[in-house]
Amino acid sequence: SHPETRPGTFCPVCVTDLKSCDAGRKGYEVFRSQIFDKYSSAGCTTDANCLIASEINACVSRCGVALPAVLADSWKSSLTSNAQSSCSGCPPVVTPPCIPQVARCLMNRCFATTGLQ
Repeated sequence: SHPETRPGTFCPVCVTDLKSCDAGRKGYEVFRSQIFDKYSSAGCTTDANCLIASEINACVSRCGVALPAVLADSWKSSLTSNAQSSCSGCPPVVTPPCIPQVARCLMNRCFATTGLQ
């Protein structure tokens, strides 16, 4: 962000630099892709080994992905940490409406299905 004096005012206000937000969000997406590949490759044996892990932080707000339950906290922590450094000055993101999802284990991988099936 940077200080900016708006017309008709005397004092500057902080204005978010959207270019740095775009760069931060792009870097976050690269990091996210890498750790998703790593975490989602861990196996499962039953549906109980999987859960839907949310993704709400300074960079994004998403409904969630299916991951092995033992890695969900690490996933959230890693993403939150990266988002704090990458997107701390970005405007807040809006959480979309989410369709209920259920995590299932299929061929040793966790997958998300809609709860409507």
